[in-house]
Amino acid sequence: MVEEGLEAPEHPCWAVAVLPDAVDEVGPRQVELLFGDRPAGMLQEVSGVGPRMAEQITAFFREPHNAEVLDELLKRVVLIETAPAEPSAAASASVLPLAGQKWVFTGGLTHLTRRDAQEKIEALGARATGSVSKSTTVVVIGEDAGSKADDAQKLGIKTMNEDELLAFLRGNGIEV
Repeated sequence: MVEEGLEAPEHPCWAVAVLPDAVDEVGPRQVELLFGDRPAGMLQEVSGVGPRMAEQITAFFREPHNAEVLDELLKRVVLIETAPAEPSAAASASVLPLAGQKWVFTGGLTHLTRRDAQEKIEALGARATGSVSKSTTVVVIGEDAGSKADDAQKLGIKTMNEDELLAFLRGNGIEV
């Protein structure tokens, strides 16, 4: 279980720039969700953050060197928050093969980080989400997958392993 006590910074925009490169399995979407209007200690309640990612984030903030580097960064850098540009639904549907689909990743991947895999799927138009529901299109199952794999099976949702994901990405022109 993740310990309570992580404090969200006053200006969380630094996290969008730093955390995805600094913490395995964390992407910009999870950072935005983490530092929204939620207490930072409730990491696993954030959509897209499971136990493994929560532990990665907690470990990152517990490391004294990381805190020092981030403090220095905040003293020297001015970050400006901007809203990401959203492609139109019509343009996405006509160009991107996975437009409108929801993909979930569970367990560890060996050839890609979870963040890289999510970005590649999102480049094809899908939305990477953190929980399985009846609207989920595909669940990618990695090593030591948890309850999300069971949920997918119960709901009859298509699943694929990492090798199938890699083949799928290659077949859609995505370099892996």
